[in-house]
Formats: sequence, C-alpha cells, structure tokens
Amino acid sequence: MTNEHTISHLVKEDMIQGKIHNTCCKRAFLSGLIRGAGNYYVTSSGFGINIQHQSPELIVKSAQMVKQLISFEPVVKMRKQDREFNPKVVYEMDLPGAKCFDLLEEAYISPAPYQLYDGIAPELIESPCGQKAFLQGVFLASGTISIPQVDVDQNGTGTHTKGGYHLEFTLGDEVVAEDLLDLLTKLDTEPKMRRRGESFSVYLKDAEKISDLCAFLGAMRAVLEIQNTIVMRSIRNDENRKNNCTSANIDKTIEASLKQQSAIELLIKTGVLSTLDIGLQDTAGARLAYPELSLQELSSKIPGNPSKSCLNHRMRKLLSLAEEIENK
Repeated sequence: MTNEHTISHLVKEDMIQGKIHNTCCKRAFLSGLIRGAGNYYVTSSGFGINIQHQSPELIVKSAQMVKQLISFEPVVKMRKQDREFNPKVVYEMDLPGAKCFDLLEEAYISPAPYQLYDGIAPELIESPCGQKAFLQGVFLASGTISIPQVDVDQNGTGTHTKGGYHLEFTLGDEVVAEDLLDLLTKLDTEPKMRRRGESFSVYLKDAEKISDLCAFLGAMRAVLEIQNTIVMRSIRNDENRKNNCTSANIDKTIEASLKQQSAIELLIKTGVLSTLDIGLQDTAGARLAYPELSLQELSSKIPGNPSKSCLNHRMRKLLSLAEEIENK
C-alpha cells in the first residue's frame, strides 16, 4: 500500500462512497460528523457552525444531507491553510444563525438555541443502522487507523513487519467520548479510553476487533488489508519460531560436539582409546574428523552406518570413561 493510500484513506474513502438513505441515519451521520469536527462560533451577525475536512466529497455529501433535512443549502467553499512547512487545502461547510440551530436540533445536539445535549442522544443510536451512521460520521471527522507495515523482498515474500494495530477516535468532549466508549463496548470491540491534554481518545488495539468494526462500517477494502497483514505476520512468526528452533538445535549440537571432542582427546592422551572396541574407536575418530556434524549426519562417516541410538550409546560410553579418568 502506498503512502497516498494509507489504511485510514481506504476506510474513509469507503465510508464517503457509501450510500445513506434513511432520514434517521442521515441525522446520526451528521451528528457524528459535527461531534468530531464541528466548530461553533459567534460573530456580530450571530451564532454559527463550521465543519472543515480535507475531502471535498465528504463536505459535498454532508451539504446535500443538510439540505434534505432542513431545506437549506449551506455555504461550501475551499480554503487554503498557510502553514510554513505543510500548507494544505481544506473544504468547509458553514451554517450561520437560525439554520445552524435547525441542523443541531435535527442532529440531536441542541434542544434549543445556545443549549447542547450532554453526550450522544440515545435516539440516534437505537438501531444498528443509526449506530453505523453515527460511527461513520465521527470516524470521518476525528478517526485514524494504522496497521503494521509489511516489508517484502524482491520475490514478494513478507520478510518482517513493524508497528501495531491501532484505531482511534479523538474528541474534545469527555461525555461524548464516554458515550462512544459505551457504544463500542456494546458492539464487542473492547475499546479503551484515555485523556490527552484537553482531548479524549477512544481506541482499539486488537486486530480482529478493528477488522470487525471496519466491516460493520462498510470499509471492506480495509478489512482485506488487515486480514492480509494478519496472515503475513502469522507466516513470519512461524518462520521465526522455526528459525529459533533450528538455531537452538545447532547450539546444542555444537555444545555436545565440543564436550565429546574433549572427552575423546583425554582418552587418546591417556592411552585408553586404543584399548576400546573398534566401534568406539571408529566413533571417536569420526567425531574428531567431523566436529560440526550431528549424530544422525555422523552415522554416514562410520563403518556400518550405526543408528543414532547406537551412536548416542557409544558417545555416553566415551564420556563416562573420560569422566572416570578425571575423577581419579
């Protein structure tokens, strides 16, 4: 996946392209969007609300919903944000005065001018479609998602991954964040919440739970990316376990070989080896000639090709004789 098409981009693109038909779901969607990205303001001409986003498609889609709900077409415009190192273009939808309160009332955010509901109105999220629409709106406004990056070699095989799974909503209202936590808990996503300065983060860390939530929200391309990453990590972890096991076995082989060589050299030095039967002498000679081989591999270097069990017995005999000499 390129930087241009990050996992967050895929999730948001799928949500923006999805159709919302029911009036109740449009209310829930706009409510989530306003909770996450709405900016309230007061000017000499009165109170208003402004919603900004980098996606022109989202702002146009939201403006169309507003028109359908309150029979008023909000002002939509493009604005350049002059930043020294990261200039960017944002799109905004503006509703001034009475029309602002008409929308806030429709979205179950304000029961009357200059008043706000505490938290998320239960009426918005009673049904699964309302829950989906609200979560889509709030994620588009304030959500991010990241998954591990899988580095691949020239053959296209995953070599290693870095990073973890993380889906997060960042909100400025603690009560709304707590209600969002409750909603995600009801959806069995195992969310957590923490405070960050003046904002509140509601987040998920489990890959399967994040995948399930993306599926619920209609972000199917993200689901495929997540599942692919899970599979690639599983393959890599299996490879690591096999490599670690192989490495451990090699270490054991080397350690055993060194111990056997030391015992055989002592038997040679003391003249004991020449007094032993030919099988033990052949085994000792093969070990000194091929110190890097395992017992199974060493068998092919010894007359008669004794079994691994037989070589184990012979090596224990050589070690035992060397130990007896050392203990005298």
